[in-house]
Amino acid sequence: MDQDFVYEPLPKDHGVAVAFRKIYISMMAPRRNQLATGRGVLNAVNVDLYIDAQYQWLAAYANSREAPVEIGITARYVNKFLAAIGGDDAIDEIDNGLFKQYVLSKERCKSADGYKIFGGFAFSFYDAPLKPELVKEYRRLDCEDIMNLTWFCYDPIDGEPCGQCWTCVHTYRDGITNRFSPAALERYHKREKELSSTPNNEEDT
Repeated sequence: MDQDFVYEPLPKDHGVAVAFRKIYISMMAPRRNQLATGRGVLNAVNVDLYIDAQYQWLAAYANSREAPVEIGITARYVNKFLAAIGGDDAIDEIDNGLFKQYVLSKERCKSADGYKIFGGFAFSFYDAPLKPELVKEYRRLDCEDIMNLTWFCYDPIDGEPCGQCWTCVHTYRDGITNRFSPAALERYHKREKELSSTPNNEEDT
């Protein structure tokens, strides 16, 4: 590791925290019964129903910069992304000279809270295929090693994916299985067994 590298603390942004909480509650509250198992454990099967915590952290960082931070949103999450910003009317396509990106228009964004969270980003995609298709595209470009530098686990164990958190569960289900150690795979299968043994509540209609 470069000894001259200095870690800077994530900037605090109270406005982002408030906006995230409002969006999170609005998405989660109507389906609260779906999101917990009988033992009160977060149900990874239904976690796609609400906005993820990493966007709060990323937004605080993105809003502290002069230039947008590039991220992407796969097809699985596009509906909750659009729900957070109030629809796709605010999305503008731009060309940076190398490839197309998508940014939000503050004037047309129907949700001030949604813009506070997502307005600091430039999206290389916001309705992309799932991860296996992205891996194939990176492989075609001879850049597959970049995908191996990404991180997805919320609760790593000894520097490796835990295999039990919801991001690990979905990453494995998406077909990205080579990122898990034997110990992580064992924990994953244990977690899946627990989920499959817990009945899910029906979605409210």
